[in-house]
Amino acid sequence: MPYTEINGSILRPHERYEPIDGYPNKVVIVHHPSYLTQADQLVTDFSSGISLEADLPGIHAKEDRRFLLVNNREPVLVMDAGMGTIETQTTIVKTAMHAGGGVEFINIGAAGGVDRQLNIGNIYLTDKAVRDCGTTTFIASPDEIAIADVQLAQKLWDTIHSDDFYTSLLSQNLLINRGDSWSVPSMYYPRQRMIQLEEEGWNLKGVEMEDAAALTYSGWLNYNYGPTGLSVANIRWQKPIRTTAIHYISDLLPRDDSAWLDTLNDPAKAEGLVDSGIIANHFALLKGQLMYWAINALCNTAEQ
Repeated sequence: MPYTEINGSILRPHERYEPIDGYPNKVVIVHHPSYLTQADQLVTDFSSGISLEADLPGIHAKEDRRFLLVNNREPVLVMDAGMGTIETQTTIVKTAMHAGGGVEFINIGAAGGVDRQLNIGNIYLTDKAVRDCGTTTFIASPDEIAIADVQLAQKLWDTIHSDDFYTSLLSQNLLINRGDSWSVPSMYYPRQRMIQLEEEGWNLKGVEMEDAAALTYSGWLNYNYGPTGLSVANIRWQKPIRTTAIHYISDLLPRDDSAWLDTLNDPAKAEGLVDSGIIANHFALLKGQLMYWAINALCNTAEQ
């Protein structure tokens, strides 16, 4: 079996989280409070077409770690899940159960650059994720690959390519790519493991901490509660949950024994690689842009 059966779990999602009628089913997951600042700016920028939604059942329009926005009359929840896999999987499970399935998640954030063709400020969409994060061990077999939802990933890709800002990025040689993401449990990962994964055929673009958990837990929930799932506790969702991810490159992983440059927290260290002054502002701009693309992709996803 690719995934474990929830009936065998000590804690079961349907016993922890009850369905809430009208709960938002379009969610952008972020991992730092600065993204909520960008969400606030999207609301005040009338040209974005995005506004603050009124309260809905089970959620207030604006809280400490989440915003409820509306775009094209579609409510979109922006949730700061914090850094790492534990809160990411909690966000996926809790939201999916409250909504009764059918949720579309887009995970966004920063990543360290692995692909030598990418530079600081470049962007990549995740097709698959390496499950080195540790939190998916008990829910999926070791050979089960964490795969992004093809439909939602393509919708996000198309949304980006139809936006004028995409042309602007290309003119600055800031590439947008697709490939695999390496999900790790902490910032202290061995260089040899990275080399091993590439030798195994992984098309690694970046390293981060959340994608594998988001994608694997989505598959696990669909396996148990989805339209073609096991129907645990007589729960069978009408629609599956769909999850994909997008990241900007905040720093570059050294290929040799040279020291890592922490351009994520100190853009001045990017001097000689890219214009550090531009990058400091560019990171903030990218956070807002990734969120804008994600919100529009979610609100333009065709009904299945």
